[in-house]
Amino acid sequence: MLSKCLFIVIEGIDGTGKTSVCKGLSEKLGAVNYKTPSGRWQKYRSVVEDRHPFIRFIYYLLSTVCSSLEISKLLRRNSVVCDRYIHSTWCHHIVYGCRFLKSIPVSRLPVKKPDLIYYLTVTSSEREKRINMRKGNNLKDKDSESLLKVHKYFSRIKDMRRVDTTHRDVTEVVDLIFRDAASF
Repeated sequence: MLSKCLFIVIEGIDGTGKTSVCKGLSEKLGAVNYKTPSGRWQKYRSVVEDRHPFIRFIYYLLSTVCSSLEISKLLRRNSVVCDRYIHSTWCHHIVYGCRFLKSIPVSRLPVKKPDLIYYLTVTSSEREKRINMRKGNNLKDKDSESLLKVHKYFSRIKDMRRVDTTHRDVTEVVDLIFRDAASF
């Protein structure tokens, strides 16, 4: 358990272990496990996925703004571990066509700022192996070339703590992040 309620975000491209780490870390911290887009926004995700990138960006931005408000309320009583946040929206949408975002720092987007951001990485071969093992992949999950570009934009974000998940099981990664967060 932590001495104060923290807002922790887990970011990374597909196949790095975000969802598993979020679940494990939430359990270990006794925190709320929060995934974006959440709630009512999730049911509209399939409607916008194949739309123009600007429409997708607006959907993800608005859903994250709403999530930010929900997270702020949750933080009054609980720590929150969030699976993807505004950073994913920013990085992916620059690569998929919203070039104007290059001139807008992710830190200027109108959402609650996390206390800690962990960026999970993995080698390309390990990521592809993980992606091939999971169900429900879409074409973007398997688009290694575009995901490498997304990774490049993630690498430009300051204040992210990088964690290499290659050859580490979920428990190891959770323990590593837990120790770091507890010292915050």
